[in-house]
Amino acid sequence: DGDGGGGPPRVPSSDPSRFNYCGTDWNDAVENCSDDSRWCASGSDADCLNAGQVCFATGGECRYEADLFPTVTPTDRPTYDPTPSPTEYNVLENTRFCGEGWEDVVSTCRIASHCPGGSNAECRRFGMNHVCFSWISGCNIIDFKQHYMETGQEIM
Repeated sequence: DGDGGGGPPRVPSSDPSRFNYCGTDWNDAVENCSDDSRWCASGSDADCLNAGQVCFATGGECRYEADLFPTVTPTDRPTYDPTPSPTEYNVLENTRFCGEGWEDVVSTCRIASHCPGGSNAECRRFGMNHVCFSWISGCNIIDFKQHYMETGQEIM
């Protein structure tokens, strides 16, 4: 109700009225918005308790949050699958694969033949003639991993 009788009204957390504060001018409202008694919930000058103050929209400079509390019954786990961390697609490490030659690596690139470190030693498990090639067009570990996560099968 704003008059101190029952406390200020509860409003949705995204309500624009949360940015309204009383002051003698806009700067005064912003400089003193840490004082919750200066919040003017209705946007009316009548909400201001001190003479000479008017209600200003602070444009996001201040936000009334005294009535916001965490939920009483939080969920045990997220209700949605979290999104993967952002990754850089076009980086050298994502396009390195083992093969005996350029044509071989282009036709056999897959998760198992990925050599992110760029070292030929990473390719020795396939044989002594296998080396690590970089910037293989059409071969990106990001695509291969995403396909595997979606289908459970590796691209061959």
